Amino acid sequence: MGNPKERRTEATDNLKSMRRFLDDPETLSNLGATGWAKRATQLGIESGMDPARATELMRDYIAPSLDTTIAAIGYGIMLFAKYPDQWRKLCGNRDLIKSAIEEIVRLNTPIRAFTRYVTADAEVAGIPLKKDSRVLMAFGAANRDPSRFPDPNNFDIERKTTGHVWIRHGNPRLPGHESGPTRDKQPVKRAR
Repeated sequence: MGNPKERRTEATDNLKSMRRFLDDPETLSNLGATGWAKRATQLGIESGMDPARATELMRDYIAPSLDTTIAAIGYGIMLFAKYPDQWRKLCGNRDLIKSAIEEIVRLNTPIRAFTRYVTADAEVAGIPLKKDSRVLMAFGAANRDPSRFPDPNNFDIERKTTGHVWIRHGNPRLPGHESGPTRDKQPVKRAR
């Protein structure tokens, strides 16, 4: 896997490059006229969002639909290797595929945190949230809450994962949620 410091440096450089891309005023005008990126940014602008913020919608789509799937598959392989009893259970009962994927995502929470824009002044747990501010939601901690999930660090593909949070939580659900890990069961179906 290489040197962690080198991987961090490369990842940081990639993030800086993406930031420059999103900050470039030419980005929006160079998008394909019929593509999803153009449509997502247009909808943002039409709803009153600043064009610079609207281009961030592209990133908000890419992360849930691509990165989370890759992360969930890798983490799932590791979990099944660590818990071979769960792999045998899944091989014996293919109806558990969906709950296995949900449990993988609950434990891994491919996106640990996400931000949202506050559309109106609000208060959450006594904390004032001002309109047009941005809030950070940390999903990873919620998905391992022992009051919600007994033995939360244990991998159990028969667990009822109702209530776990990740990219599909909220209203409206994030763009890309339907193309994330639970949509494509093919990697699990093909593995034996």
